Formats: sequence, C-alpha cells, structure tokens
Amino acid sequence: MPKATTSSFVTEIPLKVGSYELSVLKKRFWAAKQQYNVLLCEALKRLERMRSDKRYKEACALYKQKGKKTQARTLFKKLSEEYGYREYDLHAYTKQYNNRKNFLSIGASISQQIAKRVFSAVEEYKKRKRGRPRFKGYRGLSSIEDKSIDANLRLKEGVLYYLGLKLLLLYDKEDPVHSHSLKHRTKYVRLVKRTFSGRVRYFAQLISEGVPLIKPKNKPSKGVVGLDIGPQTIAIVSKQKRYASIQVFADELKLHKKKKLRLERAIARRLRI
Repeated sequence: MPKATTSSFVTEIPLKVGSYELSVLKKRFWAAKQQYNVLLCEALKRLERMRSDKRYKEACALYKQKGKKTQARTLFKKLSEEYGYREYDLHAYTKQYNNRKNFLSIGASISQQIAKRVFSAVEEYKKRKRGRPRFKGYRGLSSIEDKSIDANLRLKEGVLYYLGLKLLLLYDKEDPVHSHSLKHRTKYVRLVKRTFSGRVRYFAQLISEGVPLIKPKNKPSKGVVGLDIGPQTIAIVSKQKRYASIQVFADELKLHKKKKLRLERAIARRLRI
C-alpha cells in the first residue's frame, strides 16, 4: 500500500551558533558536499555501464513498441539490480562514510537523503528530462535534511540536537508564525546555510504537519476591487471596505538618480572628444 501523506508547511527559524558549533558545522557541510560528489560520480559510472549493455538498447527498443512496455520495464528493473543502479544501492554505498570512529560523519539518515537527491538527479538525466548533473564546487551544499525527527537532527523543547551539537532555536514567542509552527507535529528538520555580507549563518527549517498560518490581513475575501495602473503608480479602490490608496511600483528600490546623471555626463564628455 502507498504511504499515507499529509499536508505540510515550512517555518524557518534562525539558530544560535557559537565559534565551536560554526567550525563543526563547516566541516560537516564540507563532508556532505564530498559525499554528494562521490555519490554522483558513482551513480553516473553505474548508469554508463548499464547503458553500454546490449540488453539496455533492446529494452529501449521494446519500450517504443506498442504493448511491450511491461516487458521493457521488467528488463530495465533486471539491469538496474544487476548493475547496482538503484536508490537503495546508493544508500548501501554511504555506509563507509558514517562509521562511529569517523569524526567527519554527518549521520546515516542524512547521507541517505543526499543519496536520494543524487539518484533523482541522475534518473532525470537518464530520462532526458534535464542535462547532466554537475558536481558541487566551492559553495557546496546549502542545506542538509533528515528523514524523521527521531534520527540525526532531533528537535526537543526548542533545541536542535545534531550528533553532539546543541543548537538553540531563536524563535519569538510573540510571533504568531513561530508559535503556530511549534504547536504542530514536526515531521523532520532541514539545516540551511546562508551567507550575508561574507558572514555564514545557519537556520532550521521545520517541516510541520498541517497548514500554514494565514494572518488576518492576508485572508481572502469576496468583493469588487478596481485597479488603475499607470507607468509608475497604481490606484486601488474597494467599495465594500471603503478603501482607496495610491502606491508606487517597487518603491523599495533605490533609484540612484545622482549616480545615473554623473554617468550620463561622463558619457557625453567622451563623445565630444
């Protein structure tokens, strides 16, 4: 029977990380990137070996014929088992990187999620839905995630435990979004890395069961609204709520008029010479 699925929503909360936690997380994200590249290389090798088999070409030819797709799928499955080109084969390949004595271990379940990501990318490449997957470079992976809340990334009473690390969630009790997320059951946690002005910060994305919070001002309502769109402004009028306003498009952007005028004058001077 297929696995039952429930609706989910994501809430991102910053983490309190010290110098020691920063150094450990930096090493683990580097190890995650290395595992991704090794798994991608291994999956592509297995795919090429399987494609070079004559039976693979026969299966492709059978798949194009009417009424023989089932036979072709059976042959594809047999070849995948023979050459180890399956998601669970990559899961088994990750065991060598998660020994207890290995200080660069990122956790067995997290490695399996990386293997799942690699296999889905190679599978789309195999089906010609996308190009050849690329290896991760200097930036590496921006996120790692777990399978469940009871595996490597564990959340208990506002603290995220990750293989010896204790990362405090900087959530606001008065924030309705954070309160709504913490009231619901957390399925699993995703650890996200972001860089702001050269400074690395870490966040926890809680994948919770249920529906996201909709603030009262964002709740949809029925009614007639009139819009008058101009080149720079937009006028909004609502008869039911007796509301009217004029707003500027992209008013958050800085226009840099003085800088633009200086550049235009510099270009004009060059044309005079």
